[in-house]
Amino acid sequence: GSWQLHNEAAIIMRDTPGALNTIRPDRVMERDGKTIVVDYKFARPAESHKTQVKTYMKALLSMGKTDVQGFLWYVDRNEIVQVNL
Repeated sequence: GSWQLHNEAAIIMRDTPGALNTIRPDRVMERDGKTIVVDYKFARPAESHKTQVKTYMKALLSMGKTDVQGFLWYVDRNEIVQVNL
């Protein structure tokens, strides 16, 4: 529809020591200033999954996005979990 979609698009950023690092969220959707990042998982829920989505969200915020939301979709369970910073 009206969302701009980015599937597994690379985001290049600097990590804490200053080295370049590439991350690839499964899907980023944008519309009307709103940005939603979704990471698909086929494993049991784990705290590390939330940390991963938070990294994506922080990267998007550092790129100037202002309204960023993050979600995990556990596909096999058909469970969607919102991730907050």
